[in-house]
Amino acid sequence: MPHSTYSYGFESRVWEGISTLCEHFNNQRRKTLIVILDQENEVRKIVFDVTGSARTKEIRNLHDNTMKWLFYDPFDSPEYIWLAWRNISRDVMEHLLGVSFQAKDFLPNRDGAEIIHSFPETWEVMF
Repeated sequence: MPHSTYSYGFESRVWEGISTLCEHFNNQRRKTLIVILDQENEVRKIVFDVTGSARTKEIRNLHDNTMKWLFYDPFDSPEYIWLAWRNISRDVMEHLLGVSFQAKDFLPNRDGAEIIHSFPETWEVMF
């Protein structure tokens, strides 16, 4: 059974931003969304609500370590939501999602979590 790993404010800011983006393009917050960026941080591809073998293929393609991507998967929303990104800097994430991170977003809100001093360019979290 999945369990929440949510520990920081920056995670919820990214979640709010990506779910709003999903709703903007899709009129629903409860659909899988994959955003793939090129090396110049321009959106190269947006994938909505893929299922079955197409979903497996898209997820497998994300494992190239040089790619920049943001993956939002409300697979059992509102109970469970998976959020992950790779190789995306703070300024690109803020611009892409229209969010602004504050210093307090990097302080832990869960016992045992460490203080993070800067935005992690690669991260994953389960809500």
